[in-house]
Amino acid sequence: MDELRTPSPRPQSRPSIGEQSPATSRQVRSPTSPALESLDRDSLLARVNKILGEHRRKLMPFPYMVGRQLLALKGLTPFLYYTEMLAEMMEKHMPYDTLPNFTAIDAQRVLGIGRNEFIDLVTRSKPKSLQSFFKLRRASARDSLPRTPCKIPLQPWWIVWLDAARLGDPDSLEEDERLAVDKMRYFEELRGETSVEAGILDPVAVEKLYRRGVIALEVPVAPDDIVHIPPLEEFIMNRTSGDDFEKLLYNVFVTADEHTSVQEVSGILGADVGLVQQAFSFYCRVGIAMRKRAPTVDDPRYHRGWREKSQRGNWETTPEKTRRRTGSGNEGDADEGVDASVLAGMDASSVDLPAGSSGCRSRCAFLFDAGLAATLMMGNLGAGLKSLAVTLFEVGKISMEQMNDFCEGLSSIRVDGESEIEEYARQAMALHRVLKMLLSGSGPLAKSAPGGVDMLRCESIAGLDEETRRRLLCRNYNVVICAAPVVAAECQWQHMSIPPVIGPPVPEWLSGWSRMFLYAALKDGPVSLLLPRGTRLSRLPSLFSKCAKLEIMAVDDVTGANTVSSNVALPVLNNMLVQHAILVQEDGETAQEAFPGSSPVAAAIEDALPVHRLFGVVRTRVCTSTGRRVPLELHFGIPLGSATDDVLNRVHEDGLLEPDSIDSSSESMRRLALDFLLFIEKHVERPYRPSRSSISLPTAAVVFTGGSVRPWSPFEE
Repeated sequence: MDELRTPSPRPQSRPSIGEQSPATSRQVRSPTSPALESLDRDSLLARVNKILGEHRRKLMPFPYMVGRQLLALKGLTPFLYYTEMLAEMMEKHMPYDTLPNFTAIDAQRVLGIGRNEFIDLVTRSKPKSLQSFFKLRRASARDSLPRTPCKIPLQPWWIVWLDAARLGDPDSLEEDERLAVDKMRYFEELRGETSVEAGILDPVAVEKLYRRGVIALEVPVAPDDIVHIPPLEEFIMNRTSGDDFEKLLYNVFVTADEHTSVQEVSGILGADVGLVQQAFSFYCRVGIAMRKRAPTVDDPRYHRGWREKSQRGNWETTPEKTRRRTGSGNEGDADEGVDASVLAGMDASSVDLPAGSSGCRSRCAFLFDAGLAATLMMGNLGAGLKSLAVTLFEVGKISMEQMNDFCEGLSSIRVDGESEIEEYARQAMALHRVLKMLLSGSGPLAKSAPGGVDMLRCESIAGLDEETRRRLLCRNYNVVICAAPVVAAECQWQHMSIPPVIGPPVPEWLSGWSRMFLYAALKDGPVSLLLPRGTRLSRLPSLFSKCAKLEIMAVDDVTGANTVSSNVALPVLNNMLVQHAILVQEDGETAQEAFPGSSPVAAAIEDALPVHRLFGVVRTRVCTSTGRRVPLELHFGIPLGSATDDVLNRVHEDGLLEPDSIDSSSESMRRLALDFLLFIEKHVERPYRPSRSSISLPTAAVVFTGGSVRPWSPFEE
């Protein structure tokens, strides 16, 4: 799509019919490359066919950036494009999930066919018996699809392009259609273009002409526009295709907010502003986003039919009308466990941006991983919460402006005793308490991040390139706080020191390396064996001869550990060692403790490591062989579990999120990262270079036992 990268200059405002002068209207255009406008017909057709072929081959959404060229040259509309796409899928017996997410959303908008409708069409198109197969002609896939587009929610500021050559017999037009066509021709005489704002025309006539397939609709977005993305409603979650435009759409998702213009989003992403305009235009078209400060139906230039339809309530002016509004919930006992002084006055709805503040540029980012979004989506915790959970997963962000609705949804959750959802509910309730404290106007972030809190999914942030990620976080946030632990394979954001990040100091911290580092510093921990990839064991090491179960985790896979019985552990170990370096430990009962805290383990960590003004959670384990409780792992940030209330109380009491404390914690994190990387360097043969794309693997086996880390060899057995 290189030919589409340069937006055309914004044309002058076009005159309206009647008393308004040309200067009264601010007209913007969808970005179309001047290179296309300058091509002759054959060259233009070849270029458009190339774009169309790519979109069809990859099942991408209709290429609206050349929509009017497709109508003029090929008579192709979004309706015909999606009709052909779905018919081909039905004929080839392709499942509905084959459609990428955004293609499915737009196809449903144009055809009215979603997942259930598609399955129903496929079922009805099959012969019910052998007899019916021979006696009745089986209807083709195209015959079962709609003959005309379904009604779409038009906006008065959209642009209508008329292809007069496809009007056919003028007598076939109805009176309102003829008036609309005459008005567009009037504008053609004035400007030389058969296009006009939809609001100038009768909305009923626009709808009829759209259904006839003789007009193309453009959704203009200017570089200085601000586009708002509310919580997703009925988002179709099929699959991602990985094409460049889809990647841009998802990057725009996590970058856009109510304070950042299209031009500024383009600068953050390092993308051409014309492409970013196309992304926002697509979002506005399908109802995912709304353009702020867009003209409304009350604009005096617009046809009265738009106001009449709006007053009757049968026409939606903005996607905002379809937003879910959760009712206020009684918080009841959802906040039990946190000191009353901590939660006093902590109501998300009472948080206002102070006068003169820089809005989102002085906010806190609370980073979570996809597991939290999945918990909220699959936990069946409430219908009002699901759309926001989908937004967390797909958009990768809940902004401060949406936080009221999100907190209200969380506050309505109760533990009803059902074991299936009890764990999900408790985690969601813990998240609610965390957000209330962070959002409190008198809480620990009142000075450090007066602009409020945004929730960001770390996988979405990691999907940005390094410079884009740095620009986004440095521009919008004063501090980044992670949910503890963040279990994500892509955590390159830990390399940042500005803004300060309270979370894993480097990506390797999420691997088995951090456990060995912790045990070496504290001289305490479970018996642990770190084996390099390619090791072959002839028998289970005698270190674990008294263990009933073992915990095995791949060093280069931070998604979790596996628990296996010791009597079947040997083949499991050897199979894993073919592809991974692994950490083997005795399994046992675990518990969470707040850090800093009063427990012996928490006190030992403060004495042994440079963790001044840091906070998080330490997991401990009871070793079945000795009966002792020992440290297992340490994570920085705010946990969403049994230690949540203790950590919140400690953060509040010690002022760990005050500006001075954040500065101190940033220096502590830097020193801790340095010590940790030096520890890793001791156990690799080659000179160690911290990698931003992978975790360094051990080159020799090491064991922790007897209070120290030392080399280990199978010949010791």
